[in-house]
Amino acid sequence: MPSYALIVRDYFPPREAGARVNLVLMATVAGIAIGGWMSVAIYDLTGSCRGPVLNGIAWNPLKMSIALWLLLGRLRPRAAPASPAEGPARFRRDRGTIKNRNTMALTI
Repeated sequence: MPSYALIVRDYFPPREAGARVNLVLMATVAGIAIGGWMSVAIYDLTGSCRGPVLNGIAWNPLKMSIALWLLLGRLRPRAAPASPAEGPARFRRDRGTIKNRNTMALTI
């Protein structure tokens, strides 16, 4: 979960980062809660641990496809945005300068 803030920073502008990080963390906690509840419900219905285990395994392709989609999105080259307010927040502060990882540099 600590890396979620870094992922959000790469995909959204800085002014939206706070709201997006909170949304991502809320969705994560909801997913964890629903997954646990669903496994217990399946166990209660079947009386066996086989169902919950198969349920957990069945969700893995979805999770792996999301991770692969995010990874492939990072590997694809992108054009530099016109300003820091536009496009993904791929800017880092370095001694008073905002530098785009591609080419652009702005003095603060």
